[in-house]
Amino acid sequence: MNMLPINAHQRRFWQNCRARKKKKVVKELPPEPIAPTYKFVEIPSIAISISDKNRVQRILAANIVLEVETTVDPKTFDPKMPQLRDAFLSYLYKYMAVRETSDNLVDDKHLQARLRDLANQIMEKPLVHNVLMQASFERKV
Repeated sequence: MNMLPINAHQRRFWQNCRARKKKKVVKELPPEPIAPTYKFVEIPSIAISISDKNRVQRILAANIVLEVETTVDPKTFDPKMPQLRDAFLSYLYKYMAVRETSDNLVDDKHLQARLRDLANQIMEKPLVHNVLMQASFERKV
C-alpha cells in the first residue's frame, strides 16, 4: 500500500476527527416544567347593550376570567358568582355609557384593575390576582 506523506495541518485534522469520535455525547435534560402559580375562574359570558335616545347604539360581549393563586380553590367563588356577575355588569354599564372610543377592552388596564378590586371586595379577601378579558368585542348597531 502506497501512502502519501501528510503535512502537519492534515495530521491535526485527523487527530481532531479521532478525538471527536472518542468524546461521549452527554445529553442535557430539559429543564423541569414550572408549576403554574395561578388558577382561573370563568365568569359566565356578559353581553351589554348600550342605548341612547331610546335606541340601541352599541353591543358589548365579553368573557371575563379571574386569575387566582393556586392555593385558592376555584369552588369558593361559586356561592358569590351571581354577586360577581352583577357587580361586573353594573360597572361595565356605567363604564360603557361614558366611553366614546372603540378601543379594545382586552388591553384596558384601568378596567381590569377596577374589576379586580370589585371581585376582591365581594369575596372579602384579596383572592383575585388579575382579571383577564377574553374575546371581548364591541359592535355598533
